[in-house]
Amino acid sequence: MRKWSTCIAATLLFGCHQAPTDGGGNDSKARQASAASGRKVAVVTPELSAKADQILREHPDAEIGTEIPFELSGRKYVARLERHNNTENDPDRSRGEHKGVTVYDY
Repeated sequence: MRKWSTCIAATLLFGCHQAPTDGGGNDSKARQASAASGRKVAVVTPELSAKADQILREHPDAEIGTEIPFELSGRKYVARLERHNNTENDPDRSRGEHKGVTVYDY
């Protein structure tokens, strides 16, 4: 089982499309706070997915809640490390609860 996985919560069902959880299957406080701040979850593109994977590789010791701003194709984003959960046992995603990236439009 992979310790990390590239997971981007997005409006499209792509890769890890589960919302981050608090371990009990509920939306995380971090996600709720981001939503309350007016941030919108970014629409996944292959380029954005590759960037999320890069962020996970470059920040292996980053804690849940870490936010990493970046630009891609002239747009600003924030990658946030959050807990994700593969409740559907999708074989293309890490099993169970795992650290993932949720990308928000900035």
